[in-house]
Amino acid sequence: MRDKRASAPKWTVLLVVCMASVVLLACIIPSALTRAVRTAEPAVLPSPTASPQASPTQAPLATPAPGSQTTVTRITEQQLNDYLGGYTTSLGEGLECQQLRGHIYNDHITLLATVKVDRLQGALVPVEADVVPVVNGGHLQVQVQDVRLGGSYAAMSSLIKPLLVTGINDNLVNGFALDDLLAEQGVQVTGVSLHEGYMDVTSTHAG
Repeated sequence: MRDKRASAPKWTVLLVVCMASVVLLACIIPSALTRAVRTAEPAVLPSPTASPQASPTQAPLATPAPGSQTTVTRITEQQLNDYLGGYTTSLGEGLECQQLRGHIYNDHITLLATVKVDRLQGALVPVEADVVPVVNGGHLQVQVQDVRLGGSYAAMSSLIKPLLVTGINDNLVNGFALDDLLAEQGVQVTGVSLHEGYMDVTSTHAG
C-alpha cells in the first residue's frame, strides 16, 4: 500500500488554537490575583490576543478511513508544540504569555505556559492546565479538568481551582464558537481519542 500524506486540514489549527486559548485564559489569573491583593477593587481581566508568527514545518498525517469519507487526522505532541510555538501572546496590562507547550497523555493534555508580569518586576509565573477534547452531542468541546499556578501563587491553586475551572469552561462554551468555525471549513468532528504522545481526531465532511 502507498503511504499517502496530505496537508493538514485548516480546522486542525482551530483545534490547537482552542486548546491554546485555555492556557491564555489561565494566564490572566496572575493579573487578577495581583490586583485583588494590592487593591480592594474587583479584578478586571484583560482580553487575550494571539498573533500567528510562524507555521509548523510538518503537517499532521491525514488518513482516509477505508470504505468511507471519514478522515482520521493524527496530531503528535511535536506537531502540537510546533503550533503552540508559532504564537506569541500579549495579554495586555504588562502581561506576556511565553513558552506555550503541551504534553499529550492517554487521558488528558497538559498545557503549560509562563507569564511575564511587568508590575511584579518582570516576575515569571508558571501556569499549567489539564484539558480533554471531547465530542458531546455532535459538538466539539475542550473541557478543563485542572489548573495550577506556580511560583509564589502555587499555594492559591487549590483555593481558586473550582471557580477558575468553571470560569474557563464557561468562556470556552460561550465565547468560542468552535463548531461554527469548523462548519465554515465544511468539517464535522465525530470523535477525539488521546494516546501517549499523540491524538487522533475523526472527522467527516458536513453535508
